[in-house]
Amino acid sequence: MKKKVNFSKRLHYEFDKLFSRGPSVIIAGLAIGSLLVILLWTVLLVVTRLAPGDAPPMNFIEAFWFSLLGTMGSGSIGGRDSNWGYRILSFAIALSSIFLISNFIGLVANAIQSKLAELRKGKSEVVESGHIVLLGWSSQIFTLIKEIISANLDKPKSTLVILGQEDKSRMEDEIRQKISTTGSTTILCRTGNPMDMTDLKLASIESARSIIITPQSGRLADVEAIKTVLAITRDPNRRFEPHHIVAGIRFPQNRQVTEILGRGEVEWVYISDVISRIIAQTSRQNGLSVIYSDMLDFEKNEIYFFDPGGLTGSPFRTALYAYENCAVMGLVDRVNGPRLNPPMDTVINPGDQIIVISGDDIQSLCDPDLKSLVDSGMILPHIPVVTKKENILMLGWNWNSANILKQVDHYAVPESTVHVVANIKEVKQIIERLGTGLKNIKIQFEFGEVYDRDTLLDLKLANFDHIILLSYSDQLPVQEADSLTLLALLQLRNLAETFGYRYSIVSEILDVKNSRLAETTRADDFIVSDRLISLMMAQVEENKRINSVFQDLFSAEGSEIYLKPAGSYVKTGIPINFYTVIESATRRNEAAIGYQLSEQVGSPEKNFGIVLNPNKAEKIAFNDQDRIIVLAEK
Repeated sequence: MKKKVNFSKRLHYEFDKLFSRGPSVIIAGLAIGSLLVILLWTVLLVVTRLAPGDAPPMNFIEAFWFSLLGTMGSGSIGGRDSNWGYRILSFAIALSSIFLISNFIGLVANAIQSKLAELRKGKSEVVESGHIVLLGWSSQIFTLIKEIISANLDKPKSTLVILGQEDKSRMEDEIRQKISTTGSTTILCRTGNPMDMTDLKLASIESARSIIITPQSGRLADVEAIKTVLAITRDPNRRFEPHHIVAGIRFPQNRQVTEILGRGEVEWVYISDVISRIIAQTSRQNGLSVIYSDMLDFEKNEIYFFDPGGLTGSPFRTALYAYENCAVMGLVDRVNGPRLNPPMDTVINPGDQIIVISGDDIQSLCDPDLKSLVDSGMILPHIPVVTKKENILMLGWNWNSANILKQVDHYAVPESTVHVVANIKEVKQIIERLGTGLKNIKIQFEFGEVYDRDTLLDLKLANFDHIILLSYSDQLPVQEADSLTLLALLQLRNLAETFGYRYSIVSEILDVKNSRLAETTRADDFIVSDRLISLMMAQVEENKRINSVFQDLFSAEGSEIYLKPAGSYVKTGIPINFYTVIESATRRNEAAIGYQLSEQVGSPEKNFGIVLNPNKAEKIAFNDQDRIIVLAEK
């Protein structure tokens, strides 16, 4: 049965539908209404033949022009010399002018305000090409932004687009607070869900040069990264050519899924593997985190790929001397990919490339005869170091601890022990399950507060060679977790100074700002895990081939970075050049890439004594506490 509606309700309903369509429809309707009113006044002026004073009656065009000006507020009400008919008509036109123009101006003003509000919400699409897109918002994004800005300093203009679920104004305010200068990079923020195909269009990802999926925290971090990759790669309207996507995966169990997802388009950074190996390695040799930071940021030394030039047909060992201002790390085989520190007799074939650490990507002149500068009389014979079983203390527990223990097992001497102390009772069951698959270490667990001085004293710290101090990142907010880590670190350093303990420490810091506080204790024994991952992702964004180098560097097989006593390579106390150090290392199938000076270990302004890619011709006298940085099997 059809419902009966009176004219008033129907009119009200039609107006409601009209207004719900937005300001553009309302303005169009108001313009049409204004035109009808103007035509009405025009017809009345022509029909009534009214005119001001003694003026002749108006024709249609004159009447229309008069009505138009009157409606717009530019006409005038008839004066004393006009008859009352004309005065009344012109007064009516003036009243309609007040109604129509005021509403028109109000609607236009509201439309402009609405548009500005929409722009402030970050819902407008970016019209850019060749730009970089950051998807997602987290504390790690500021390191990524800084590195991208640094990488683009040599470019006249670049654009960085950030798409996150935070409010656009809030993101812009935080960037202004934490990023002092943007150089030649323009930063644009948009509000949207990176896992939504529609919202991704706001960042114009189809015309982007590269896309970085910002690492998130929490158990669903990997799910969000995978869904974002699917939203980009499975979009039916996506571009034909492959994307360049960089994404991080936190949990090792998700690795198999990622290896079949986004193949050829996504460079995956496996966060757990990288961080656990860095912590396991750094726990046994302090200063390693500084080396990795130097290699990963854009401020000092970077990893580059050089064409071998005149070295084609020569063995790899020749390349180690050939570049005066570059430290050679490895070789990119056109068939097998990158290899760090390959066998010294490996032939450099046409199409191969040299992997180097350099302060600039401009290749220096290649001179194979630089080996003639080696002082062979200063080289010491290689005496194998006898390793002994170690006692390791792990304080704290988080999502990555089990994987760290697996990596410690890989590097540790057989029959070593790891004593775990944490205030989480469930850790005992995790360790019991984990222990069955370990070869070199035995794990013991003790419940306790890692920052409590009495607990630390009861542990008999003198018995430990290395200490791994982990953050409670799963149980506590970032700042609170870092505060407890710093408190425990201060206690450990104080106990070492008080009782003369000689253990090494590696501590995990979550917030890069808190790392400066850690420097007041001992700056070579902490790592900022999130910052290292952000640095790595920024490098891979700039050059996707570097990811394969990182995977080789942080894999369980092949060569890794070690700091070894200088006194086992060359005679100490006598000035020598670095060519001589390189020669001594090559005789052990190692590639020397730098050194650490012991007298500068506690000096942040001296980079804690770490010198990567030194001037090979400059002479230096090492002492027995100095160390040579090499790429070696072990």
